[in-house]
Amino acid sequence: GAKVAGVKITGKGLQASNGSGGHILMSAGTVEDSIIENGFAGQKKTSGWGGNVHMTGGTLRRCRVRYGQTTDLANDGYGYGGNISVGAGSACLIENCLVTGGKVNSVYSAAGIGIQKNISTKVVNCTIVDGDGTESRNVVSGSLVKMSNCILSGINVGTVGGMSGCLLDNCTGSGTGTVGP
Repeated sequence: GAKVAGVKITGKGLQASNGSGGHILMSAGTVEDSIIENGFAGQKKTSGWGGNVHMTGGTLRRCRVRYGQTTDLANDGYGYGGNISVGAGSACLIENCLVTGGKVNSVYSAAGIGIQKNISTKVVNCTIVDGDGTESRNVVSGSLVKMSNCILSGINVGTVGGMSGCLLDNCTGSGTGTVGP
């Protein structure tokens, strides 16, 4: 796959017709050593997925992903992954990244990283902090998600989701809410 390295992507970004990936919509390849910030995902009558990045495959490595936002303009309860969303597709890897300052305004959401159920995804050596969400500040995930050596803050402020179905290895967390199956 293609490789993008050492770039800074900032500003509102272009909107896909489905409201996914405010700056980057990736299904393969690698984005590394980059700054991706201030993206917005969500179209009229469409929920946003991944304010900065929406992944269905590929690798995001040594990046600062910050201040992304999604919105629920479809009023269906979804506005997933203020900074990063991971959807259906092949396995994704998010490694050695700082994910901070994401924002969502919907019920089934995650301000930092939103990972849909039944996706084989790994989040390794990441710091995921300072999210602002209706349901979850930083991570909502489904089964088959492996998180290792991560720092999480403000894990979940809502009533569902949080870290259910995750396999956690040497992760630390703080804030209100739940961690575990």
